[in-house]
Amino acid sequence: MKKLLIVFLAAFFSVSVIAQPAAKEIYYRVYFEADQSKFEELSHLIVFEHLARNGNGYTGEFNSIEKDILLTHAANAKVLISDMSAYYQKRAADDLKKNTKTRNGGVPANFHGGSMGGYMTLAEAILNLDSMVILYPNLIAPTQTVGTTLEGRPIYLYKISDNPTSSEPQEHKMMYTALHHAREPQSMAQLVYYMWYLLENYNTSDSVVKHLVDDRELFFIPILNPDGYAYNEFTDPAGGGFWRKNRRNNLDGSFGVDLNRNYAYKFAFDNTGSSPTTTSDTYRGPSGFSENETQTVRNLCLTNDFKLVMNYHSYGDWLINPWGYANLTTPDDATFQELANHFTVVNGYVNGNCFQTLAYYSNGSSDDWIYGEQITKPKMFAFTPEVGSSSDGFWPVPSQIIPLSQENLLQNIMASWMSGPYIERGRNMPYEYLSTNVPLNYSYTNYGLDTCLNLKSWFISTSLYVISSDTFNTNNLISQNNTSGNINVVVSAATPANTVISGRVYTKYNNFIFSDTASFHIKSTVGISEIL
Repeated sequence: MKKLLIVFLAAFFSVSVIAQPAAKEIYYRVYFEADQSKFEELSHLIVFEHLARNGNGYTGEFNSIEKDILLTHAANAKVLISDMSAYYQKRAADDLKKNTKTRNGGVPANFHGGSMGGYMTLAEAILNLDSMVILYPNLIAPTQTVGTTLEGRPIYLYKISDNPTSSEPQEHKMMYTALHHAREPQSMAQLVYYMWYLLENYNTSDSVVKHLVDDRELFFIPILNPDGYAYNEFTDPAGGGFWRKNRRNNLDGSFGVDLNRNYAYKFAFDNTGSSPTTTSDTYRGPSGFSENETQTVRNLCLTNDFKLVMNYHSYGDWLINPWGYANLTTPDDATFQELANHFTVVNGYVNGNCFQTLAYYSNGSSDDWIYGEQITKPKMFAFTPEVGSSSDGFWPVPSQIIPLSQENLLQNIMASWMSGPYIERGRNMPYEYLSTNVPLNYSYTNYGLDTCLNLKSWFISTSLYVISSDTFNTNNLISQNNTSGNINVVVSAATPANTVISGRVYTKYNNFIFSDTASFHIKSTVGISEIL
């Protein structure tokens, strides 16, 4: 009897914790028009987030109070969808009925969706992540609890590396986070996809994956806001839940702090980039780092020299970098742009600061603190990718989970790679030679965020006319710098005129080797003339 009472009380407590407030808030999709002056005026009434630009206007999701403000004050405002949760649920159910085709090739075998509108519930996600540790104990460290939420849920950290239980100072560190906002499950889904991709492709012919796992320490927080995510499951078990914040009890009948307005850099800079109102979806909290979740990210950054942090959100097809608090570029804008150019080759996400991409400001954001705080920790670069288009929304249909994860795969790979040295090699002229001495000139650019300590390049050919080839060496090629040099090839004096000699040029750095074909033209006879 005593045991039954304890179980009953535990169950009652776990439900009562997430059951407040009793009435679920309804969200509406609203279209409105506003010129710059009117938009600034509206920004003092509503702290905007996730607006899609449509022609002369904007479309976004708003609660009933915000909806009424727009209908009253904005031009041509109209409600497009009257219940976003119901809309997402029906859309997901319809998609699941008609999409029964098998998975495409290349999808990690252990990656899957879940029972919450196609997305994994909190329990399902944790079980899936735990199975990584069971299946690949040599590549992923045992699950580590790095924080605890106000509702008592653990915040889990996962580390992937070749020696995951050891700290190797020579290896480059970076971190990925997802679910700052509880209604953005695709941010988590694509990150879990990438983790499985690394683990399942380590012992294959994919030399890039092996290099990244061997030469990096990759840290992952796939579920930064478990309380908010669990609340969405409680209110909307079929998916489509619209809770954004964590579940802090604000002691005034409202709940939650927007975790991405709670970081200490430029915290409460103004009331348009974050809200002082507890009922707002962008309520910043009572003080910077007042929340356990943001303290967790802070503590990890203070104790690890991350070169790069990727904080995944959805939606918008954007790749956002600092600054968020104002429409300003950072002193490292050129580096941010170079990184973004490499990240977005496949997904084509639009890059810029918060205002350039979202058309509004965000103060107290994760990226501003991770990059901007350079006194208590080293400088770290940080991005916020917004996964999926405005048509995908916060809860993309289940059939989009894998495509959206795949469109971010290269971005995740390049982020891992560029957290350390990342070398691109380019061939310089000439391609034709009039001598037995052939200087193959190449340039080498380090686009990564750390120094390339040692680099060497050499040429190999099966041609009988190649007598010898030396090796180009360079040391300490620092981030965002380049150098050039020759690989000197000696060919036989008996090489006939107009001979094309082919081979491969190899470059090695940080134990990674890449190569591609190279050829050159011996234009005239450099040896003994042939008597006809």
